[in-house]
Amino acid sequence: MSRSTRMSLHRDEQYVGPYKLEKTLGKGQTGLVKLGVHCVSGKRVAIKIVNREKLSESVLMK
Repeated sequence: MSRSTRMSLHRDEQYVGPYKLEKTLGKGQTGLVKLGVHCVSGKRVAIKIVNREKLSESVLMK
């Protein structure tokens, strides 16, 4: 793999804190659940990403 290919692949990666986001595990009305892999330990977790625009005011106030 060329250096430019490696660099472009790295730019497309998404992170939430120390977790690299991988594939989508599920979709719902309010957002997504993605597989996250911890950058240091390699532990795999499910990360729920909520779209605030799709939540009602009463849910946001809780």
